[in-house]
Amino acid sequence: MTSLHLHGMLISPNKKGDSAMRMCGPQEAIEYEFTIPEAHPSGTFFYHPHGDGSHSLQTAGLMAGMVIVN
Repeated sequence: MTSLHLHGMLISPNKKGDSAMRMCGPQEAIEYEFTIPEAHPSGTFFYHPHGDGSHSLQTAGLMAGMVIVN
């Protein structure tokens, strides 16, 4: 089980957003939808999994990355 979490971004956890409560199991797929506010600062931000006790293993397994906001 895992979910997606964004660091430093001003994004709502509602609906299909940045919520650690939306879990995805093996062989499942879920869709995320992010609305970036017009006034959001530019920068490079980090996303990583928030798993059910396994987020360290998932992040070490390269299930993480960067988001660039211009």
